[in-house]
Amino acid sequence: MKEGIHNVNLNKLRGKARRLQRECEAIYTLINAMTVDLKKQIDLAKERIAQLKKSELQSYINKTKQEINKLRSHLGVKVPNSVLVELLTMAEGTTKGTLIWLPKYGIKNLFAYYERAFPGFETFPEHICIGVDAGTLRRQQGPVELSLLEAILFEDMYALFNLSKEHHTKLDRLNDSKRLFKTSYALCLATITSAFYFVEAYLNGITFDYYIANEAKLDDQTKMILTEWNPTMNRPRYLTLRDKALQYPRIILGSINPPLQESNCPELAFIIGRATFLRNAVVHASPKLNLETFVIEKQQVLSNIDFGEVERIVDNAATLVRKLETAVRGDDKRLFWLHERGPDGFFPEAVFN
Repeated sequence: MKEGIHNVNLNKLRGKARRLQRECEAIYTLINAMTVDLKKQIDLAKERIAQLKKSELQSYINKTKQEINKLRSHLGVKVPNSVLVELLTMAEGTTKGTLIWLPKYGIKNLFAYYERAFPGFETFPEHICIGVDAGTLRRQQGPVELSLLEAILFEDMYALFNLSKEHHTKLDRLNDSKRLFKTSYALCLATITSAFYFVEAYLNGITFDYYIANEAKLDDQTKMILTEWNPTMNRPRYLTLRDKALQYPRIILGSINPPLQESNCPELAFIIGRATFLRNAVVHASPKLNLETFVIEKQQVLSNIDFGEVERIVDNAATLVRKLETAVRGDDKRLFWLHERGPDGFFPEAVFN
């Protein structure tokens, strides 16, 4: 009987030791301190728990408790350890070699002092995502994977542009096949549309950050503009790119008039003018005939796209985003990921780093 009770108590202690170890592992994972080697050490420690005697288990439990309490205090953990363990389980459940992505504003609901684990954390936009690795990829502590939607689309735009320019530069109009011409043309169209995705992603990003920081004091009309949602009709209320470019910065700054308008920003005038006309011809392609001119206008536009216009659209999109950032924040320091074209006309490899 005594031996049975002893075994039950021992199993309870082992269960408690494993639970505490799991909680400690969750904290280390979520602050991006987990590495492949550390994960191996933790897995070995899990195996050793089954061999520990009662006194050793109690010592291990006390030591792990102290470590968890120290981490919780240092990082200002706001949630029960069970919540952190759930996130760890999510990270472990991803396909090997992939991460789970947690937005900054979500991480701030978990930790009050996350910057103590990740210096510079407070300087990032609220919607930036941190890649969480459960110990399958990271070889050493320090590097942290970041994902910013507008930066991703910026990279897409420049990758497409570089390919487009490369094809255009090498194209031999007398001897090359129709396939090469079609490829060059397709890359031009893709580059044009990607420029608009990039600008809109940037505008949506700065607006989202403003919204989650100021939601409580915003009136219903402003909320409807910022969220593109009509609560009365319970349906989306979409804005044009022009409306966003004019209204979002105005609302963020609390000003009466938009800081950038067609009259004082040639890049904005170009993007919502000629560039939008080209983009619409791609996105809303139509064979409709203009009965006054007898021209199929959109098809005519698509048939006469000049690579020089592709260059202007990309350059104006990047400059417009810089000007929007400076208007809203006072400088463009946070756009460390936005690069200019090099002397050769291509965007540098640094764009993708």
